[in-house]
Amino acid sequence: MRVGGDHHVEHQRCYYSVPSHLVGERIDLRTTENMLEVFHAGRRVALHALLREAGANSTSPEHRPLAHQRVLEGEPKALLQWAASVGPSCEKMIGYHLQDRRDLANGLRAARHMRNLARDYGEGRFESACAYAWPLNITALRSMNSILANQADLRPPRPAPTQPRPLHPNVRGAQYFGE
Repeated sequence: MRVGGDHHVEHQRCYYSVPSHLVGERIDLRTTENMLEVFHAGRRVALHALLREAGANSTSPEHRPLAHQRVLEGEPKALLQWAASVGPSCEKMIGYHLQDRRDLANGLRAARHMRNLARDYGEGRFESACAYAWPLNITALRSMNSILANQADLRPPRPAPTQPRPLHPNVRGAQYFGE
């Protein structure tokens, strides 16, 4: 039997995925009472639980072509799961873009770009940038890019002034305004 163009094989009107690089290749199937094994050149390349309902399919994410995996990673549910795995600040930032913005299409685009920033700079660094930006109400993609590029999140915070400002006749305090 040959692997179809959609990287699936059919067995008893059910469909099972195989690694996408095997499209068009000859494979062998072996079934047991509960499992289906797919072999290529004598080596097992896929293992699936046997499906019982006609038309059902079993697709392993790692069998998809890389381009398909990237598209699925950019879906809102996947982005939220990824953000939760990175950290609480990242989760707030991505959640804002996917759920709280009025223009959801641009929010989805921004969240995808932020995931790319996390790939470029590392997830720990991206979490740090989100932790820096969120309390300051900085949510724009351009601003996040600037924070990461200029390492604003890595700078120590400025110390508060230790001495009070000097008195001057033009400086009015609380007593002038009636407290």
